[in-house]
Amino acid sequence: MIRRILQKGTSFDDLTQEKVNLMMNHTNSYKRKKLCNLTPYEIFGTFHGIEILEKLGAVLTSPNDITLLPELLK
Repeated sequence: MIRRILQKGTSFDDLTQEKVNLMMNHTNSYKRKKLCNLTPYEIFGTFHGIEILEKLGAVLTSPNDITLLPELLK
């Protein structure tokens, strides 16, 4: 899913931690059939607790706001 945002040939040199966090929040908020239509964020939170996600700076992005396109980081 990262390659939807950072297409092949894109340099990672200009990535900041804030951009990586934003990208991970969007990809981990995307529901997946393999996870019974849950998000990786929800699955992790169920097993390890939301508190750990909060400490890691992870935020659940609203389904209507998820962007998995290069425009996310612009």
